[in-house]
Amino acid sequence: MKKCLALLLALMMLLCASCAFAEAAPVLDTETGVCPLHMPPVPEEIYAQWQLFATDAPLELEMTALVDPETNQFVVILNNLLDWGVAPEYLINWVYDTGAEAWKADTASDIQRENAAVLSIDSEYYYMNGFPGWECVGADETFSYALMDYSGDPNNPDYHLNFISGDTTIQIAVTGEGFTMSSFSEDSMSYAVYEDSGMMTTGIYTREQEDVYASYAYIPNEDPAEVEKEPYILYYINVQTSDGGNYLWTEGAWQDIHGEEVKAPEGFSAEELPFELIVE
Repeated sequence: MKKCLALLLALMMLLCASCAFAEAAPVLDTETGVCPLHMPPVPEEIYAQWQLFATDAPLELEMTALVDPETNQFVVILNNLLDWGVAPEYLINWVYDTGAEAWKADTASDIQRENAAVLSIDSEYYYMNGFPGWECVGADETFSYALMDYSGDPNNPDYHLNFISGDTTIQIAVTGEGFTMSSFSEDSMSYAVYEDSGMMTTGIYTREQEDVYASYAYIPNEDPAEVEKEPYILYYINVQTSDGGNYLWTEGAWQDIHGEEVKAPEGFSAEELPFELIVE
């Protein structure tokens, strides 16, 4: 029970980190080549496998990060951004103004890299404060990207390129592997973690209605005898009520916060879920 609750807490921390950008998602024509990624589904759909790119071949994002010994600047270079649909006006040199805490065009630089954004920041500031997120807009202005470091440790960065469009966000690992997808509506959200291959490793759905908060999690089935028939299993349901109730369903039974077996909260069942796991 304690192990389940600990995992639940860790997963919810991941959810909180991705909660942002709450506007209606526009419809993008992925056949134009302007938007290179497939749009995430609505919250009520979680896909066990997801094809990230709408292009014929996966896009490459070449990134380098180093300290320039001559200028003492920490420099991040992002190449091939035109392929990612970034507006050309962002493919310039940028310098971080530590006083204004904002990225500004570096008009003093004579070096311009083709099809790349060059981000420079004072190395001492970087090692004291970490990497300040950099944002750019897509060519048709219906989506944007944000380069973020989630590590909290400048010596061991964890860079992600976040694709953002309205209520949808895809976090693509730059220095690691895989990606995550989140999609929001007025009272619900889905969050899924994927390997580079597009196979889901964790799928979470949350919903808050009438003072009741519920979260659900799917994980891969590790039983060799059952995995072909049921590749994913419902790992838990957590229901929290406004009167202080906290109930957890796992391994076929409901328990309260003390680990005592109880009846299912009214309106909740492992057989009837408010979302669909799509396994194709």
